[in-house]
Amino acid sequence: MSEADIGGRVLPAGADPRIGIFSHIGAVALNGIHDARIRLGDLVVVFGLGVPGQIVVQAAHASGATVIGVDPVPFRRQMAERMGAARTCDPTAGSVADAIKDSNGGRGADICIEVSGSPPALAEAMRTVTYAGRVVAMGFFQGETRGLRLGDEFHHNRIELISSQISGVAPEASHRWSKPRLWEAAVRLQCEGRLDLLPLITEMVPFAEAPALFARLDQGGDPSILQSVLNFGTLT
Repeated sequence: MSEADIGGRVLPAGADPRIGIFSHIGAVALNGIHDARIRLGDLVVVFGLGVPGQIVVQAAHASGATVIGVDPVPFRRQMAERMGAARTCDPTAGSVADAIKDSNGGRGADICIEVSGSPPALAEAMRTVTYAGRVVAMGFFQGETRGLRLGDEFHHNRIELISSQISGVAPEASHRWSKPRLWEAAVRLQCEGRLDLLPLITEMVPFAEAPALFARLDQGGDPSILQSVLNFGTLT
């Protein structure tokens, strides 16, 4: 790791050490926000409200967008509204695209950001944006992406589909933004109070209980977990 990389990882004096937990995942979210190119007043729909999606919701709101969050888990939807979402949608309750357009005078969202890595969510995101809208795919899609329809709204609405990946900053910003700067910004924005990510920590577990924690996370099924943190005895 270079000196620049190390410098970008140093917390400011007096900062809550838990802020550093979000240096990398916060950088991933910020890179997605940059790729979305949000304009003040845009309607942005975020699909997937895990930790990265929650950060995207808050950062999009801070960028001046009206944000709608989409996730099947009630706890995550509640957290997204706390993070700045104007409202949320349950994708199991019906078509998100239809709900957005019905509430927006028939017009789709300006931007959809897909953070779950779920092919159905990406397909619905492409149905949800307006003509010449933008879809940012932050999720990683394993293997073949079945069920993705590239006719219909995607073709006829001239949708812009962008892949957002932390190791690749948008070319037009690459002379100004780098991965170390994204790390630094994710920390600095928290220290300045412009991002408040500590509410995403839903549990702190002693290091000795790490095997049980990982087993529990691997099993899944607990909707109340967002960010789990291992406590090495230095955090309170």
